Amino acid sequence: AIQKDISTILKENIPTDAPQTTISAHFLGLVDLVIDDNNKVAYLIKEKDSLEVATVWKVEGKLHSPPNKAHLPFALPNASNVIRWYETDIDQKLFEDILLYLKRFSYLPNNQWLLVVWEVFLTYMQDHPDIHYLPMILFFAVPERGKSRTGKAVIYISYRGIHIVDLREANLFRFSENLKATLFFDLMDLWKKAEKNGAEDILLLRYEKGAQASRV
Repeated sequence: AIQKDISTILKENIPTDAPQTTISAHFLGLVDLVIDDNNKVAYLIKEKDSLEVATVWKVEGKLHSPPNKAHLPFALPNASNVIRWYETDIDQKLFEDILLYLKRFSYLPNNQWLLVVWEVFLTYMQDHPDIHYLPMILFFAVPERGKSRTGKAVIYISYRGIHIVDLREANLFRFSENLKATLFFDLMDLWKKAEKNGAEDILLLRYEKGAQASRV
């Protein structure tokens, strides 16, 4: 008997012209990554006026599939819940609801809270062609004043929010380029750490959409 290894079997049974699937978390028409009814990561895609859930999607002739859940450092919404809310009337109180939610965690003057709520909404609109800059909000105070608690509350409801406690360049590039994530840098003396890690250009360019910080 002749025993074939698995690579030989695959080559014989899969056509050489079969389309390759690209792992992707961002492309035109994608609303966001979601959890489907099978508890799997899926795409939520806007097709005209309706939403569609798919685990594989073709864009310009290329097949895309979502990353594994273990590689996504942020919570994913439930697809069925999103579609249910989308098909109901527009929530006219969403702005007020977010404002009340944030006020549960710390105190800020109302005019400053307005900036934070607008920032949350803006994270979901960052791919709009008329938006070129996304502001960075700095929480600055003496220790034990609720900066981390406030930042976490904001990031958990922002678009693909990730809580970061260091400036590791590899992670910053992955989160920014591959996930288009919203980042909360929870650090003491942020600029000093940026200089130590040689990451000044990342912080200076991050607010401008399309700006690139290059590395070899």
